[in-house]
Amino acid sequence: MENVKDKINWRQFGKHWIVVFILAILAGFVIWGMLSGGSWFREWQAKRFAITIQNRLKDIYSKDKYGGKTPEETYSLFISALEKGDINLASKYFVLERQSSWVKILQDYKNRSLLSNFISELNNNTKIRGEVQFKRYPSGNWKINNL
Repeated sequence: MENVKDKINWRQFGKHWIVVFILAILAGFVIWGMLSGGSWFREWQAKRFAITIQNRLKDIYSKDKYGGKTPEETYSLFISALEKGDINLASKYFVLERQSSWVKILQDYKNRSLLSNFISELNNNTKIRGEVQFKRYPSGNWKINNL
């Protein structure tokens, strides 16, 4: 009778070790998948993040109401804002990436009483007008890209 009992215990013992062995193999596959698939997951996250940023920028650009329907109108609106001394409004006629730097530049001109000279130069110098680069936004408005 003891032999039968010993055989049953060995069978149960063997079954437990088979389960442990299978679980260890599965854990190995999971770890291997995480290590080898980690770069793929990071790339997927980076692409998803880039798409999100692009969509947000597209939304911002399409809602931007500053600028004219033509480059010439944008240039006139820019000069008009400068003539009124509204530095913040004038900077909004530039592309978003350049607005903060132009606020600083125009504020510096205003502080040093050079703004009227700058406006005169913009109005009278046809060479400057010819070199101004514009960019059309998804909103349909034109922005100053480079001055």
